[in-house]
Amino acid sequence: MIFTDGWAKTSKNISIHFIDSGVLAGSQITPFLYAPGTAATAELSKELLRKFPERQSTALSFRGRGQSDTPTVGYDLEGHIEDLHAVVEKLQLKGFCLHGYSLGAAIALGYAIEFPDFVTGLILGDHPATFFKPRPGWCESFKSSTLKGISVLEYMRYDAMQGLERDSKRIDFKEQLQNIKCPTLLLRGKRMSGPLPSFLSEKDVEVYTKFIKQLNVVEFEHSGHMIPYDEPAKYVEVLREFIATLDKT
Repeated sequence: MIFTDGWAKTSKNISIHFIDSGVLAGSQITPFLYAPGTAATAELSKELLRKFPERQSTALSFRGRGQSDTPTVGYDLEGHIEDLHAVVEKLQLKGFCLHGYSLGAAIALGYAIEFPDFVTGLILGDHPATFFKPRPGWCESFKSSTLKGISVLEYMRYDAMQGLERDSKRIDFKEQLQNIKCPTLLLRGKRMSGPLPSFLSEKDVEVYTKFIKQLNVVEFEHSGHMIPYDEPAKYVEVLREFIATLDKT
């Protein structure tokens, strides 16, 4: 699969990088849009997008990551939603399946609440129904992390980490979940101990199940938070099966 690089401009003229498969599958096949986690980028998403050769597949790098611009402000939820919507508008996407993982899941959730008419299906990867506020000093700790064995600073600028710590506000989506009308898939790692355990508690799952009517929860017995790395085959299979149900027959 050959990907095309593109850049979309937000309303504040911030350039957001994305990759797109360019597959023109017709109106019956649901496009797939991926919103990666905290430091992940469009480039790191290619392996996932290649699992969907039959449909248009797209991933972006949020501000301060990858080849996207690094503005001095706007690292709150609304700024990240602006990044996502800029790509949607650039590609004229509508009726797509939106998959967000980790922090990307919180952004995807906020997007689906704000723009319900654009989203046909929603996939949330191991994250509660909140947008987080990092603790003081978070970026100093996070900058030492690695992603696929490489320093996160190769993917996310330190200025963006500082911006996320400074600008973010904790947002609880609980009261807005009932506005999610599309079919929704919640992915949950079951391992609650060891390195990087699941971000979802039983109580978190109960919140989702109580307020989202068309919700399907899939649990991964051998995974903590990093389901795509711990159980990659099952992860892709579950995604493919869910998205296929959204296609028009």
